Amino acid sequence: MNSIEQAIIHAVRLSVTEAIEPLILKIEALQKEIVAQSNPLNEPYLQLKDLAVKLGCSVSKLKLFRNSHPDAPKPNPMGLYDWSEWRQYLKDTPL
Repeated sequence: MNSIEQAIIHAVRLSVTEAIEPLILKIEALQKEIVAQSNPLNEPYLQLKDLAVKLGCSVSKLKLFRNSHPDAPKPNPMGLYDWSEWRQYLKDTPL
């Protein structure tokens, strides 16, 4: 194989990898979500994710905010949050 053929093959492999990689990441995320939804023990995470979407941020940002604000609303004993408590809290403290 000459160097031109090798360069073409290398370029094609790179472009295919770059095109497929985001799809692979999306598929993995969807698989994790399906597993989480099928496991009732993951309900607190799913509810936290829903709360983050309602607040317009990521779960990690919400967790950081919650950890840095000790007076932020706490989850109930089942690990679930009350949307109305968060809405009231964020009137005084922006996210």
